[in-house]
Amino acid sequence: MSWFVAKSEKPKIPPAKGGFAMSEVYGHFYRYFAEKCEAAFPGKTVVLMAYSNYLTAPTSIEKLPDNTLVLAHSTNYNQLQLVWGEGTDLTYKNVYSIYSAHGVEWDVKRNCLWALGYTNLVQLAYDPAKKTLTEQKRWTFNPSGHDMRLCADGKIYFTNWYTVWEFDPDHDASPKVRARIRTSAVAL
Repeated sequence: MSWFVAKSEKPKIPPAKGGFAMSEVYGHFYRYFAEKCEAAFPGKTVVLMAYSNYLTAPTSIEKLPDNTLVLAHSTNYNQLQLVWGEGTDLTYKNVYSIYSAHGVEWDVKRNCLWALGYTNLVQLAYDPAKKTLTEQKRWTFNPSGHDMRLCADGKIYFTNWYTVWEFDPDHDASPKVRARIRTSAVAL
């Protein structure tokens, strides 16, 4: 299991039994979470991000093809941020501004990154050599984009305050309403 710490936060997270790291304040939670992850994903690497201030914590994390992580920050930063390196020797780079960034998903089929913000769904190209994201296309919808899932069939589902949206980038001109229901999360 891997553990990344935001350099600007510098929380005290001492090494613990089994190679996991735990916060002095939230040790029980992290220990419980680590045990559940280890049981659910035996032999896999699971990325945990630790932040001492929830306002700087990312709302979504995705791994890109070259193992760089992209973090969606919905508060303070309103950015997509790339993170790469080994252990605690990490490099952070803000690469794309998107207000209230809430979701990121890598699309293997289309070789692009999808990002969800407050009123926008954005398709981005990733350049691993330059560590940059470039906007390819943007779609606008009603406010408060919150949760997003890219499905095996290539459709994207996302939520806002009272709506579940469906979008097929290969066939739809814009996202369409799938359901009117008070929700903030979608799992497919």
